Amino acid sequence: MTPGFAVTRDGAIETVTLDRVGRLNALDLATIDALTAYFKGLLARPEVRCVLLRGAGRGFCAGLDLADWHDMLAHATPAAMVGVQTRAAGLIRAMRAAPPPIVGLAHGVAAGLGFALLLACDLRIGAVGLAMNVASVRIGLSGADVGISFLLPRIVGEGRAADLMLTGRVIGAEEAMAIGLLGDIVADRDLHDRGLRAASDIARNAPLGVRMTKSALAAAAPTLETAMAIEDRQQVLLINTADHREAVAAFIAKRPPVFTGA
Repeated sequence: MTPGFAVTRDGAIETVTLDRVGRLNALDLATIDALTAYFKGLLARPEVRCVLLRGAGRGFCAGLDLADWHDMLAHATPAAMVGVQTRAAGLIRAMRAAPPPIVGLAHGVAAGLGFALLLACDLRIGAVGLAMNVASVRIGLSGADVGISFLLPRIVGEGRAADLMLTGRVIGAEEAMAIGLLGDIVADRDLHDRGLRAASDIARNAPLGVRMTKSALAAAAPTLETAMAIEDRQQVLLINTADHREAVAAFIAKRPPVFTGA
């Protein structure tokens, strides 16, 4: 058990469960640091092919723990606040840099930093009744926080992102799916199983191909030519892998491929 969350393993898939149920999984700094270390550690763990991120209890994540934040404000200095902001933002950076895709499984509430965690996932599946918002703009801060101003417009478009970031209004699962923020909506009880199906679909592909696909998406190429230059280099590298040759051989032999990551 790591501070604030638990990790379980099912073959090539790991499930990270936020576990501060008494705080609606709101994150304190110790949990933020431990989660950051976990996602950074995936760089050296190629055996993990996909990660599911979910919350225990009644919700996904209510954001930064405001009880801790209130205590910190009492002794705040600009340098201390820069440190807190950097640590929270570092978690989002670590998630985006982690080689395996991350599937977010959200139920209950995903607010503030919790909403940012969901945006930092590569795929997002929500439960019926999910409520989420850019909470920082509702507490006297900017709605542009911990990567939200970069990630949200790329997922839902600038106009919808401006609406959510300027108002801080709460949206439900159906609206989130309609604007492309969620890929699917299921009942609470089916959320983990639905996530495992998505993760299994990812993990059955060649590991290096999946990692390079995530890398190309994360590059957010500004032009078609830049995107195609990245794609060309990736394909030339992957054509020479054992997994590509295995995939071709398996297709010809009409059998499932057996990928090794080589």
